[in-house]
Amino acid sequence: MIKRKGETMNFEEIQAKARYDERMKIRKRIQERGTPMYDLFEPPLKYLIGEIMALNEEWCLNHPDTYGYDTILDHGFNANQLKYIEALKP
Repeated sequence: MIKRKGETMNFEEIQAKARYDERMKIRKRIQERGTPMYDLFEPPLKYLIGEIMALNEEWCLNHPDTYGYDTILDHGFNANQLKYIEALKP
């Protein structure tokens, strides 16, 4: 919803905006870290790896205080995903 000048956001809109901003930060970090691995592959494996990255974004957004969160943000993937992807390298 577009606000007119001088209108303020209600609590739900503020929360939605904060969640959106957090999602974009997570998405950017996963893309930056995961793209080098993603670029090593050709379709259809590239699509699968992109889907894993998208699911990792959702997982990090919903589970920020759990094991693996930092690994995903540092590498784009968790440790097990990296092992599986490495095994698929051409």
